[in-house]
Parts: sequence; C-alpha cells; structure tokens
Amino acid sequence: MSGGRDQAGVALLSSGSALVFGGSNEGGQLWSAESYDRTSKRWTQANPLQGYGTSPSFYARNAAVVLPSGKVLVALPGFFDVYDPTTHSWYLTGLLSQAGAYDHAVAVLPSGKVIVAGGGTAAAEIYEVGKDPWPIGAMNTVRSNHTATTLPSGKVLVAGGWNNVDGQVATAELYDPVTERWTRTASMLSRRTMHTATLLPSGKVLVVGGGDPSFEELYDPTTETWTATWSMAEPRDSHTATLLPSGRVLVAGGADIDYVPLASAELYDPATGLWSRTGSMATARMEHTAVLLPTGEVLIAGGTDGIIVLQSAELYQP
Repeated sequence: MSGGRDQAGVALLSSGSALVFGGSNEGGQLWSAESYDRTSKRWTQANPLQGYGTSPSFYARNAAVVLPSGKVLVALPGFFDVYDPTTHSWYLTGLLSQAGAYDHAVAVLPSGKVIVAGGGTAAAEIYEVGKDPWPIGAMNTVRSNHTATTLPSGKVLVAGGWNNVDGQVATAELYDPVTERWTRTASMLSRRTMHTATLLPSGKVLVVGGGDPSFEELYDPTTETWTATWSMAEPRDSHTATLLPSGRVLVAGGADIDYVPLASAELYDPATGLWSRTGSMATARMEHTAVLLPTGEVLIAGGTDGIIVLQSAELYQP
C-alpha cells in the first residue's frame, strides 16, 4: 500500500476491487483510503473519508459493512460515512446517538438497515439510508471489541467483548428486528475479546480466538447453544477469519498469548471440526485486514508486526 495502516476497514466493491480505509499508523488516525485492483494487482489512492479532525479515535475494524446497494457504510465515532463506488466519493450521513462510541460492531439486517451495537456502552441504534439513525433498546451488557453476526433467521448475534467492570465477557445476546428487542442467549464457554465470528454455510457461527486457548466454539442458532470444537495449533487474537468458497475458514496472523505477532495460518474444516496448518504469511502481522476476492484468493494487508505499522500486502491462494 502507499503507507502503513492497522485496525483499518476493508470492503469488497461490486467491481471486484478491495477498498481499504481508515485505521492508524505511527502518526495517528488515518482518513485516507486506497483500493486494490485484482486484475492489475496494483494499489491506487481513493478519496479520503469525510469528517477530518472530528474523531479523536477512529478504528474502522468491525465498523464497516457493504450495503445491498453496493455502497460502503462506516460507523465512525459520532457519525456515519458512506462510500459511493459509482462516484468514488465519501459523504457524511447521519449522527450516531452515542457520539463517544468506540470499538463497536455493525451488521446488515435483511431489510438493508444497519445495526450499530456497543462500543464502551450497551447502546444500540439503527441506520437506514436517507434517514436519521434512531436508537433502539440497549443491550443487556456493556461491551466493546465484540462481534455482531447476522444469522439466517435475520436475528443478530452479539457475542463477547470487554467492559471496565467485568473485563472479558462470555455473554451473548440476540437482536430480533421484528420485535426490535434484545434477548439473552446462552453465554459462550469462554470469555473472549478481539475474537472473530464467522457464519458457516450450515448456519452455525464459528467463534475463534481471544479466549480460552484450549478450544474454539460453535453457536447453533436452532438450539441457542454453544459447543466446543477443536483448538487451533496456535492460540491467537487480533487475527482475521475468512470463509473460503470451499466452506473452510482461513484464520491468519494475530497475536499469541504473549502478544507476539504471528505469521502462521490455519484452516478450519466444518465437516470434521478439525484444524490444519496451511502456508504461513510472508510477514508476521496482527490487527490487519483480510477480504475474499472474486478470484477465490484472500487479500491480507497492513497491520503491525509489533514494532512498526505495515504497508505490505499479500495474497493467499487456496
């Protein structure tokens, strides 16, 4: 990339290009953006996000989604920013009711509306294109650095995270867009933060890392229960997890239990519940981005090696 960035956002555009934006480097928060073209295999500068200087802390990880229209919505601390791939420009749209929210999570509902949950609070709100966001009922737990996953039923599973009272949390809850209510569901088997949650083709959710290193776990929405599955060869957090066309999940990089960045990568096979090692990255990195390209390759970019913020990028070829 043109420069280093970690904790950035990433989105696959309808053109097949990958847009990487925001995050931070040694100089502070970034508002810049750039795109990777899978045909030319080159990076080009994109227009920067809007709202210069209005956010004291902006990390785009877990805060961006692709809307059904193909536009990219980013929930920044205090407001929403939208990227329009047809005009290649960003524009501000709506204010977050929780202006100080940070490390929150977002998910797209079946209606195309977007839910923004948590971020140092238990507050949640809904965003709809062309309308002002509106708050909904609060979650049962204050959390940040959690995950939000839209289930096949249309409900949203929020799991884990961190708060100042409990530290890491194992609690999980469901948002039902029909009743507009939160309900508790079974807690995870381990307290987790900086983990990943991947919706599998079966409808189950694979939660990886950020907790007990002896196992990962699966959420079954039909029974609302968690079960342990096999552990990775190397425990990690601040990693990425990408669902491949084969149905397997690629987990790459992250930090080990001593917070040392990893170059290793592993594959989870839902058919067997087993992990297997796959080729390691060229560079150890954590807090990076990963996105599945239309070619079936996975683009991994940026992050930090624990000393410097990285500008390098690499491709995983299944």
